[in-house]
Amino acid sequence: MDGLDELKLAIIDTPDCSVSSQFEEFDDEELHLTSFSVTDFAQAIGMLSEGDADMLAMPAELLHGKQIEMLSAGCEVVGARTPRRPNLVLVSDDKLDYQPRRGIILAESVLVRRQLRRARGGLRILSPAAFASICNQDGPEGDSLDVARWMEELRESGEIEGYITSRAVYDSIGSTARRHALLPDPKDRGGSHFLPLPYADLVILLARNRFPSSITKRVSETEGETCWHIQNQMISGLDSEMLERVGILVRHRQVRSLMKQA
Repeated sequence: MDGLDELKLAIIDTPDCSVSSQFEEFDDEELHLTSFSVTDFAQAIGMLSEGDADMLAMPAELLHGKQIEMLSAGCEVVGARTPRRPNLVLVSDDKLDYQPRRGIILAESVLVRRQLRRARGGLRILSPAAFASICNQDGPEGDSLDVARWMEELRESGEIEGYITSRAVYDSIGSTARRHALLPDPKDRGGSHFLPLPYADLVILLARNRFPSSITKRVSETEGETCWHIQNQMISGLDSEMLERVGILVRHRQVRSLMKQA
């Protein structure tokens, strides 16, 4: 780094969490940020360790189960960014309450399927793999973007009523169908609550040990740091099977909004 004026930022994007978009409009007169993409966690940690990058911004979910690898490389989490769009969306022409009886909704997450069944009875809530097996089709392969494209083809052909995906993936596939956010705070009293998935849209910042905090403060956000601290303390020790069954929401609230909700 050139004093405290320049920051070389490595970025890992995933289909569900567009990290780079959070830094496209980064504006700090006293800090010149140069960002570049890396393909995976091992490569990024190596670049941090060797000094080829000053900081790494990545989806928090990619660090789950890999903290020993991070610490062994002499790195640590130094900050986090506030989740922008943590709520999943139902991609369908109709809202959940107006789906036809026995209609088929596909969702990859075990947690989301459980929440959907609780929110609306009479629907067939299936995983993509289960639907493919029932229909004697080849199951979807690839990442969440590939799976969403496969489900979108099924929706367009009328084989299913809709499916669940992240807002980032919905924007990427360019679906013409409406999207309906699965919100933790329903607009109508008595409505259904949908907790976000663990680490949903949460971006963390990694750097070498003893990285200057004066620089971290320019890139990190207080609410994001709270989100990371709480989730790291509560769910970092869970195995993948248990993690799939957990929903968690961490955020800052103003007193006025809490009073209105009450």
